[in-house]
Amino acid sequence: MTLEDPKGTPIDLYAEYKFAKRDETPNMFNILKLGHVAYRVLDVQRIVKFYSEVLGFRVSDWRGDFFVFMRCNTDHHTLNFIIDEKPQLHHIAFEVLDWAEIHKAVDYLAHNKVHLVWVRAATSSVTTSRPITATLIWYGSRSSLRWTR
Repeated sequence: MTLEDPKGTPIDLYAEYKFAKRDETPNMFNILKLGHVAYRVLDVQRIVKFYSEVLGFRVSDWRGDFFVFMRCNTDHHTLNFIIDEKPQLHHIAFEVLDWAEIHKAVDYLAHNKVHLVWVRAATSSVTTSRPITATLIWYGSRSSLRWTR
């Protein structure tokens, strides 16, 4: 079944799913999981109502009345929405294993002419046993990478 959310994004729901055949092509970098997707929207309250009442997401918390974090699992958020006059995808976050994967991702994106405006690494030490969340951000036709932990 396909639904459309209030901002026009199609959402496909499946009763069953078959994983795609394993692709043996070497990866340029490895993503552990999708962290979250962030959107700029005109009406945050309308979006929250749709995602909570229709799809069962829960509100994690609000920043004022203009910025909301929502979840569908145990993570703090899988979606976030902020009011903006220009509705558009803001960023997609994903987890990578370590700093080496970040370097590979940055090299891969630069090689493919994704414009990196800035890269930020926020961690308490150089080494970590926890996965690192990497966030890819688009600003109109420009792109940047922001890495957070």
